[in-house]
This record gives sequence, structure tokens and C-alpha cells, in this order.
Amino acid sequence: MKNHIQKYLNYLTNVRLVSENTVKAFEYSWRYFEESGGTEQSKVADVERWIAVMNKNGNSPATVKLRVSSVKNYFDYLILIDAYEGNNPFTGIKTPKIPAYKADALTDKQRLKVLAMAKTDDDKAMVGIMFWMGLRISEVCALKTTDIQDKILVVEEGKGGYSRRVPINMPEDALNALCRLVMKGGTYIFKSQRSDQITPNGAYRRISALLKQADVGTTRSHSARHSAASEYVKQGKNQIAITKSFGWHSPALLNRYAVLSDDDLVEALA
Repeated sequence: MKNHIQKYLNYLTNVRLVSENTVKAFEYSWRYFEESGGTEQSKVADVERWIAVMNKNGNSPATVKLRVSSVKNYFDYLILIDAYEGNNPFTGIKTPKIPAYKADALTDKQRLKVLAMAKTDDDKAMVGIMFWMGLRISEVCALKTTDIQDKILVVEEGKGGYSRRVPINMPEDALNALCRLVMKGGTYIFKSQRSDQITPNGAYRRISALLKQADVGTTRSHSARHSAASEYVKQGKNQIAITKSFGWHSPALLNRYAVLSDDDLVEALA
């Protein structure tokens, strides 16, 4: 790696304290930038050419935007340490417009159908935690047996490094499965056949398989988080409480995650 790259990685990790995913996103983005002829001294024309190549190769608007943003931040750092003369070549560059985000949420009947597909305690508890409490897959994989405290589940390794406390709320079948897993002991609640901690990819495959078996119109594991948020909104739960439970900084994110059907709207406004 170039000397400046290593310094920047140290800066991201030890000064900015960004997540591991953010670091990886930069490393991948910089690799693609270099493969297209980009360097630490690239100019506006080089940036425009890179974006054109990504568009030609069929990269999604979201992917292009992420890569451009990651490399743009690196050039801000190069300017900061006097390793680049002039303005950031990414300033003012337009990227493809990202289509409006469309969340997919399951109805309560569909959530129960997914739970019915789960045959093991691991799958039942995982479905309960994700589809009724809204935890992310990475957070589920990091759960320890000591994180279950009476009626509260403690998320110690949430997104962005923030911890939070989430009320335990799930169907009895899932809750009983969770209790049995905790009673087994060990460090982590969810394990794999090869390790005492399941990986996010392993958990994703499990949830996607259950969604496919239930035939509910999606195999995206993140639909679990949308489903939990939507149900809380339909039940008229306190928005501040939902925001804290889901680890958001603003209740405004409910507008992105909560999905109400036409029937829900009719019932709410009748």
C-alpha cells in the first residue's frame, strides 16, 4: 500500500473511529479507482472518466455514489496533510440519481408464517429478535448470553459503535427458544457448526431461506427490520421509544422504515 493510504486507514480507524465496513468500503473503492487509472494526484477529468467507466459496467447508482464518496473523502484527507495541491477533484461532481428507497415490510400474518418455517431454536429465536424487535443481522450475530437481562436485550455492538437497550418482544414460541439457547451457556447465543459465533453471512443465509420457504414475496433479511418498525407504528407506539430501541438518531427514520398498506391507512384514518 502507498504510505498515504496506510496513514489514512490509521486515521479512519483511530481518529475518526469509523466502522470496519466503512474502512472496507474505502479500500474497495480505492482499488477500483486505481484500476481505472486513478492516482493520488488525479484531476477532475480522471474522476469523470472513472464514473463513466462504472456506469458503462452497469454499477448501480448506489454503488457509484458510495465509491465516489469514499474516494472523495480520501482526497479531503490528502489536502489536509498537504499531499495534494488544489481543490478536491471530486467537488461538484454529479453522480447518478439513486431511485427512491422502497422498504419491504411483512404483515403480522406473514411474520408468523416465517416463524412457522423455523424448526430449530436458533432459527426461531433469530426470527423473533429480527422480525419483532428489529435488530440488524450483525447485531444478532454479536449477541452474548449475558446480553439477555430480564425483559431487556442489550445491544453492545450496534451500528456506529453505539449500544442500546431493546425491550424483549416476540411470540412465545420464539421467546422459549431464546431462553433455551441462553440456558445452554457459552459466550454467544447464536453459533454455527464450525464456530461458537455465527457470521453475518451465515445468519443471512438462514433468514433468506426461511423467507423463501414462507413465500412472502421477499428474501431480503432487512425486511425484518422494516416489519418490526411498521408494526410498532401501526400499534401507535411512542415514536421516541421506537427510535431509541432501533438505534436511530432521529424519529424521521421511521418515515423510511415503516411501511403502511392501504388497509392500514384506511383503518388508521377511519
